Parts: sequence; structure tokens; C-alpha cells
Amino acid sequence: MTQAVTEAQTRFAEIVHGNPWVDAPTQADVTRMDIRAIRQNNWVQLLGQTWGIQPKDVPIIELAANVTNGTTIVFTADRSLSMFVPSNHRLTDITLQYVDCSN
Repeated sequence: MTQAVTEAQTRFAEIVHGNPWVDAPTQADVTRMDIRAIRQNNWVQLLGQTWGIQPKDVPIIELAANVTNGTTIVFTADRSLSMFVPSNHRLTDITLQYVDCSN
């Protein structure tokens, strides 16, 4: 991983860390996940193709869709994911917001 990527990830974490409105899996939750298996799941592959996003991003949208307290904003440093328009796929309570971590 390059220094720029590491710095961008750190900056992104600083932006959202400690925000009481941010709902995300804990590091322990992430550690327990078999990310490779999730991404290779046939349903994940199908949703990625249907939604026009990378399979790695499907679990993020799925998590956001399962939040039941109003509109969910997904902050992402992934420019391609930020281009996804959930409302075009009947996911009306999800908004994606690009966070530029380059500075």
C-alpha cells in the first residue's frame, strides 16, 4: 500500500471517527467477516452487476438499506461508488457522499 493511500484512509477515518451519527461495523465485526467469500457470493455478484457497482461495494449498500432510522448517508472515499444512485434501484432512503481524502 502506498503512503498516499495510507494517508487517505487515515484522513477518512478521522473524518467519521467518533461521529455519533455514523453507524458502521466495528473492527472486530470486520475481522470476523470472510470478505472474499462475501464478494464471491452469487447474489453479491448479481447485485453488483444489476446495480452497476463492484461486488466489494454490495455489502456496504446492503448495510445501508437495512438501517431503519430514516435516510442513510454513506460516506465514501471511493469515487466510483459515490456515482451510484440508489434511488434508481428503488433504494430511496440511501444517499452516497464522496469524501475527498486527497488533501
